[in-house]
Amino acid sequence: MAAVFAVAAVVGIVALGGVAAATTSELRSAAFVVVGSAVVAAFWLLPFAFRVDEAMPPRAFAPFEIAPLRLAAGLALTRVASVPVVLLLLLLIVQAGAWHGDPAALWTAVAADVVILALCVLGSQVASAVAGHGIVARNVAGLLALAVIAILAPLVAVLATLPWSGSGVTVLRRTAAVLDWTPLGVAWGAPGAAAAGDGGLAAARILVALAIAVVLGALWYWIVRRAGRTMPRAEHVRSTAGLGVFEAAPPFPAGVIAARSIVYWMRDARYAVPLLILPVVPVVIAASFAIAGIPSGVAAWLCLPLVTLLIGWSVHNDIAADGTAFWLHVVTGVGGRADRWGRIVTPLIVGAVVAVGGGYLTAWIAGDWGMLLPLIALAACTLLVGLGVGSAASAIAPYPTVLPGNGPFAQPQALRGGEPAKQALSLLIALLLCAPTIALVIAGLVVDPALLAPAAWVGLGSGVVVLVLGAELGGLVVSRRAPEILAFTQQN
Repeated sequence: MAAVFAVAAVVGIVALGGVAAATTSELRSAAFVVVGSAVVAAFWLLPFAFRVDEAMPPRAFAPFEIAPLRLAAGLALTRVASVPVVLLLLLLIVQAGAWHGDPAALWTAVAADVVILALCVLGSQVASAVAGHGIVARNVAGLLALAVIAILAPLVAVLATLPWSGSGVTVLRRTAAVLDWTPLGVAWGAPGAAAAGDGGLAAARILVALAIAVVLGALWYWIVRRAGRTMPRAEHVRSTAGLGVFEAAPPFPAGVIAARSIVYWMRDARYAVPLLILPVVPVVIAASFAIAGIPSGVAAWLCLPLVTLLIGWSVHNDIAADGTAFWLHVVTGVGGRADRWGRIVTPLIVGAVVAVGGGYLTAWIAGDWGMLLPLIALAACTLLVGLGVGSAASAIAPYPTVLPGNGPFAQPQALRGGEPAKQALSLLIALLLCAPTIALVIAGLVVDPALLAPAAWVGLGSGVVVLVLGAELGGLVVSRRAPEILAFTQQN
């Protein structure tokens, strides 16, 4: 997963560096303000999305009687060795290099980079400490993750369709103007001010950002100092009346399993965190196409169906993720068909929201409502095919996954090889089953637009067929091999 982040970041950094080097100083500054603000926001807000236990919490060092200031500085420095901060350093190097032609702007960029690094590291430390104390509930975190997928995935396709030689530049300037003096973007605009000859404004920006960093540093010091003097607060157990989503579930096995799946997707970071990777995939595609000079319309057609495919395919190892909880399905005699259909409900809902919302948003921005139905149909096809193939693969070829209660990145070691091959094979099968619809869409775009309507029906029809066959096949395997699958989950 870290490798995916690294590849995405490198592609984005290279693309941003190329754009920044080729534009005027004003547009260059606006681009860095927008992108940099998003980066700072990610460092400050993502720790709130999922409560991941800190590797070195300040309270763990209380028995060693380390001075709070020294401990706070040491823990902050350890954050620099993390993958996100290393990628941030690459972006900061790109920013400094983009201003190499102007010595004043270059040295201002170097000073701003130091302050930005402090803002991100200290803000991330404070956010992780606050989120780790249970201030953010797990169900809110799950909803936030689903909202991120539903919003960011379509936006990537929208951004890919913007004419950057015209209205796209206007959008960039307006966005930068909004973020310019916020805590997120104030430091990123300092080199641009220096390049424009306004050294006082550049210094003011850096001083404002430095003041924010000092406040974050003081808050981090207070958190570390307090952690060494106080006992951890007991978790507040909220009393609830009723059964929640289970009360609304249909009174049959598949409905109850669907309700349990919804609860897992909202509360278990192992389900929600991988979804955060999905917005990265369209970004990589759009950036790669932009660098290669491929028309942005191609990315608009490709990004949304690929995201929905991955949403559907995400169920390809859901039985292994159940762990010992699969025991309930075995001892109660729940059939494999109910197991398979029940688990499909949640990703089907998420994927449907992304497909419809992304289709409308893409068509509206592109100004081409003729692409709406074919695009939604193609996205629905990849979603349904992914669900069908994933449902069958989960029963036929499960592999060790993160244990319940562990962090989403704590992947266990496999006893046997072949796990990457299982993933690749199931995803390849899904892509091959989507090939007829993809071919018809391409023919409709290149040869005859009249083929887009049949492509929509072929996509929906083939998707439904693959979904039904995959779920039924997976259900048959679960019914026949339930004891063996249960034994596998015990070993996992």
